[in-house]
Amino acid sequence: MKLLLEQWRQYITEAGLDTKWDKDGEPTITLPELQNYLRNNIISLNALELFKQLPSLPIDPDPIEKEKRIDSANLEYPIIVVKHEGRYKYVLDGNHRLQKAIDTGTENIKAGVLDLDDPETPDAFKRMFGGAK
Repeated sequence: MKLLLEQWRQYITEAGLDTKWDKDGEPTITLPELQNYLRNNIISLNALELFKQLPSLPIDPDPIEKEKRIDSANLEYPIIVVKHEGRYKYVLDGNHRLQKAIDTGTENIKAGVLDLDDPETPDAFKRMFGGAK
């Protein structure tokens, strides 16, 4: 597991590495930046309990593509979930992995938790993902 976390770039498809978030007046945040920040804080979460706390997962416009993405999702890679005001608010990366865990009855899923209430969390992450006004 430690080797996987240290060498994650070679295991992620290029499309995943291109994931980024931006909004007016804020610096762009990339998936690799978030993964690097969270790499030493991967925990195990109960997939069903997490699923129950979250609002509905986004609707994929193409149900066939959605099923393909769920089927090909690899549960070895942690999801990224945003926590704010003591609750899990949404899955930032890994919705299809979470759905696969639910569909297959996988009890726990690896997760990097981006806690927007943690004073150590970078302000840019808080502003981008909803923890700062």
